[in-house]
Amino acid sequence: MSKYNFVTTVVGVTLAMFATWSAANAAVYNFTFSSPTESIIGQLTVDTSDNEVKNITGTLSGLVNDTINGFVANPSFPNQLPLPDGAFIYDNVLQLGQSSLVDQFGVVFTTAGNPGGYWNLWSGAAGDYSLYQSNALGDYPIGISGGTLTITGAPEPSTWVMMLIGLAGLGSVAYRRGRKDRLVPKTL
Repeated sequence: MSKYNFVTTVVGVTLAMFATWSAANAAVYNFTFSSPTESIIGQLTVDTSDNEVKNITGTLSGLVNDTINGFVANPSFPNQLPLPDGAFIYDNVLQLGQSSLVDQFGVVFTTAGNPGGYWNLWSGAAGDYSLYQSNALGDYPIGISGGTLTITGAPEPSTWVMMLIGLAGLGSVAYRRGRKDRLVPKTL
């Protein structure tokens, strides 16, 4: 084995180990909230040991076009907790396999265009999802009910690393074949 191949192999194995070393209980899910007037496309990071949502990212479009820029953690998990402004009571629980993917307390986040306010994605009944916005004045300028929520699994980082290592290996083989063909003398 040449020095180059050895170094490449060691680096690849090391990257794979670090990628799989991430939090073993964390899972990332793609989600879409849809209603006639507003939608969110984003990702949820969830602790699979207790279904606590640990982070949310995404974008809103429709009545409000904005980017999710913050997540409100629940230090009392799994208990419900009121926000400091009292706008919402939340718990940040994802209920995979249940008739409603979030409960009546929901998941709370903030957006860049709503300083001092919050958004709450919650469910009042099976399959009926709501998205409410509060603002710094304590008002609820947006209250959307009757939405749908879909959640699908997202590939883990270790999956991406293994795929990239595989592609690098294929590229290496193709490069060597091309080089080997150039070195072989052509006969007439």
